Amino acid sequence: MIDINKKCFSYVAVILIFLTATSCSLFEKLSPSFEITNLKCKNAAVYFDFYNDSSKIISSMQIFVSVRNKKTGEVVGPSTGMLSCDFKQEIQSHEKKEMMILFEDYLDTAEEDTPVLELISLVVNRIVYSDGTVWKDTFGLFDAVNTTGGSTSIKEVSHEEPATETETNTASEPAADVDSTADPGPVEGPSEDPAENPSEDPAPTDPAMDPEPVEGPQEDPAPTEEPIEDPETIVAPEPKKMTLLIYMAADNDLECYAIQNLKEMEHADFDNMNVLILLDRAQDYDETNDAWTDTRLFELVHDQTDSNFIISKRLDCPILGISSTAQTELDMGNFNILRNFITFAKNEYEAEKYCLIIWGHGTGWRYSALPEHPDSSRAVAIDDKSGSYMSVSQMGRALKNQGLCVIGFDTCFAGVFENVYEIKNHAAYTVASPGVSPSAGWNYRYLLEDLSECSFTPKEIARIMAQCSLVNTTIFDNAKLYDVMEKFETFAEKLSGTITSAQTRNSILDDFLQIKSYSYRQYPCDLFIDIHAMAQQYSASSNAELQQASKNLAASIDRAAATTDSEHAQIGIHLISLIDSSVYASSHSIDYKKDFNNTDQCMFIKESQWWVPSLDGTSQSILDKLFYWNY
Repeated sequence: MIDINKKCFSYVAVILIFLTATSCSLFEKLSPSFEITNLKCKNAAVYFDFYNDSSKIISSMQIFVSVRNKKTGEVVGPSTGMLSCDFKQEIQSHEKKEMMILFEDYLDTAEEDTPVLELISLVVNRIVYSDGTVWKDTFGLFDAVNTTGGSTSIKEVSHEEPATETETNTASEPAADVDSTADPGPVEGPSEDPAENPSEDPAPTDPAMDPEPVEGPQEDPAPTEEPIEDPETIVAPEPKKMTLLIYMAADNDLECYAIQNLKEMEHADFDNMNVLILLDRAQDYDETNDAWTDTRLFELVHDQTDSNFIISKRLDCPILGISSTAQTELDMGNFNILRNFITFAKNEYEAEKYCLIIWGHGTGWRYSALPEHPDSSRAVAIDDKSGSYMSVSQMGRALKNQGLCVIGFDTCFAGVFENVYEIKNHAAYTVASPGVSPSAGWNYRYLLEDLSECSFTPKEIARIMAQCSLVNTTIFDNAKLYDVMEKFETFAEKLSGTITSAQTRNSILDDFLQIKSYSYRQYPCDLFIDIHAMAQQYSASSNAELQQASKNLAASIDRAAATTDSEHAQIGIHLISLIDSSVYASSHSIDYKKDFNNTDQCMFIKESQWWVPSLDGTSQSILDKLFYWNY
């Protein structure tokens, strides 16, 4: 009985050893070939060295990272707690690169109060190689902070304090709870000494001699391991020419127009692109399509019928917390929703180019909801149910480093300089109107059908967007807006120099009331004056410096922008609010006055020296001289 038990134990041990070897081999095949070292948190950023240990060139990769405030224990970052970062840079075979992930956009504290960050997790989720193959960490196995496997490793994690080296076990190291130097003690099971196992006779050494029959079961030869193809390595499909994202903030009185625009898209015969729509509906404005009132994400599907019912495919989106089968209400005024919408699209709908349309209400530069300025509480993506909106600066943060080529605005007052200057680095072109846009929105059927037949260059995409608007819409070449800003500041400085008395001040105020402008027809409202028209107004000035500055500004705008059905580009800039027709308000909103302590002011307000007013009204800027100086 004892011998039989020993033999059974021996066979079980052999099977376990074989299964262990097989699983280790499989794990090695599933694991990537990279190494992460020198991982540390410092100054609101995560730093690390990435080593490509494969024989292939990496063309891009996606990394998920999560950190917490070490003092408070609160997770820093998006509402999901995990920041998705796309790195589009080549890493040669056996090359090491220093990499950085910034969390500054999620910190509301001053720079000197930047908290110490503690790393929770860093996962390389996807690697795309130059030969078209893709590696994915589908199950989150290769977390550089918590676990490592295969050829990945993490050498050091520090948190802005004296570095303490943290070693993690690779597949070849002993388990953390096992003392590898301790005496293993007696080992149960059969001994390898044949003398102690008489039933297991050694094989005969004479090949000419037939072996004696051996009692008991015989061990089968170890099976030959078949090559296992890595199921996670796939050939990437041919990407579409473009993925178009439409951010429809319709949780307001525009809801019925959003449904109409979505059906226009479904009736379009489009090709060569993915179209994703994030639609937030309101309550009591539109009762069609089962009158649902939550937020849903759709992949556009062509509808060959004349039906008014939405047939597009509902999508699951974990990063947004959206399910295709459940109701989820999102705050479209939260800039993280916009940022994560773009991240999801880029991860799941690969394309050569990515473009965005922001759809809904818009009020230009405004953003504050201060009690003393209730009319200020507007900007873009206005969400009635949440009582929120997205400020210009928050919108800029959402669009930063997203790799977009064109950003279009199907909103009112998006084509003002305060708005387009904020996003100048985030796309090649911006398409927007400086004035009021109709509630019915763009012609989306023509938009998609014309895009399907175009060359998909950024300029061509921008041109088609502008032509599908029902009002004059401007195409901004964003790279040239730096020059417009420089020329505008010079013009404002020269014009400010001519304001030396009450008489000259009143003369310029009268000029501003006569030139082209943009505003609502209900009062009070903001007044935006056209920059190009303003430059032309003084191009024949008797002041030689002002005359030249005016001509330079007009020429710069013509180089940077073009407006459909208009000789010159149309671009607005905020002057002041109107309380009635041709009646100026007594003061600017405090939100438009330069305040270095107000971190949410847009870049134009922060950078302009010669246009925006100061808090005390004593600067040399045009608006201070026009509205706050005493003569």
